[in-house]
Amino acid sequence: MKKISFILLISVFAVSSVVAESERSEAGKRSGSIESQRSAVDRETDFEIDERARYGGAEGLTADNQSDHGSDALVARIRRSLLNDDSLSFNAHNIKIISLRPGEVTLKGTVESANERRRVKEIAQSHAEAVEDQLIIRKEVANR
Repeated sequence: MKKISFILLISVFAVSSVVAESERSEAGKRSGSIESQRSAVDRETDFEIDERARYGGAEGLTADNQSDHGSDALVARIRRSLLNDDSLSFNAHNIKIISLRPGEVTLKGTVESANERRRVKEIAQSHAEAVEDQLIIRKEVANR
């Protein structure tokens, strides 16, 4: 009887050790996935910091700064006009158009040349009352 009790006790101990190890392994996997998620967030944050540094410093504007004052229609009209101009580059078609006040926009991003910068600003001025030009010419970015 003592032998059977001893064998049962050892069996219970072995099973509990296996269960505990399995739980530790699962916890490690979960924390690993959390760490990889944090790494992705850190990379995203680094990218956003780089963007702010390139386009206006720490106080750089983003579309998140845009207030809800009906500026969506203005931004959409400017975007449509930019996309309809086939002389503009891919970068010019994809600049950021930010509107903080009614009738006013800020243009941010990279364009290919001074002529393209002028053309983008002209298009924006044809729709908005005031245009702030924070566009960067690609060659200037490469020389920094």
